[in-house]
Amino acid sequence: MAATLSIPLYLRVGNGTDVQIGEALVAVDSDGKATLTVSDIADGLRQAADALERAGQEDAPDAPA
Repeated sequence: MAATLSIPLYLRVGNGTDVQIGEALVAVDSDGKATLTVSDIADGLRQAADALERAGQEDAPDAPA
């Protein structure tokens, strides 16, 4: 049975606290083998960046894009 594994992605700025900013979704095959690729991580970071950008636009709707 195939499944999906969620691997959290965290961000820390300076000496601040780690904050979960997204997740990388990894397919697990019928043998239970999961393969995490650079593309999986990049997709998760893109989704996190899009969410951060949307949140920033909501906070400051009059700010230039």
